[in-house]
Amino acid sequence: MAYWDTSALVKLYVDEPDSPQYRQILRESSEPHNTSILTLAELYKAFWSKAVARGLSYEGPDALIQRISEAVEKGHIHLISYDPQLLGHFRPIIATCYSRPQPLRLRSADGIHLASARSVAAAELVCADKRMRAAAESLGFRLLPRTL
Repeated sequence: MAYWDTSALVKLYVDEPDSPQYRQILRESSEPHNTSILTLAELYKAFWSKAVARGLSYEGPDALIQRISEAVEKGHIHLISYDPQLLGHFRPIIATCYSRPQPLRLRSADGIHLASARSVAAAELVCADKRMRAAAESLGFRLLPRTL
């Protein structure tokens, strides 16, 4: 089972140079994309950033969020709630990353994503963010794509 970080999901909805690589990962999986409820806010912000930078050529942020909402309704995307139980996964992840000889300095949102992945027992993390990939690898997740 895979967990999709915002950095990977955005590549499914906005054409970027490495989007085909992420779309291939999607085609090879028959399971829903697991992601945090936090991802919806992050995607909306990312889509607006791309629109302002003229990175959206055919759909605006609201249309893209509507497509994602439809994918959630159809069961293609499974949203993981932020709740007190998630903190039970979050705390040891942060402690592990920061107590290393060379601490992995995670952002809070990265910790929430990794805790969300742990909460659904995801073995794989689909991610384009280098900082999060380093932490995920140290926590034993298999990374997709294998290289950036």
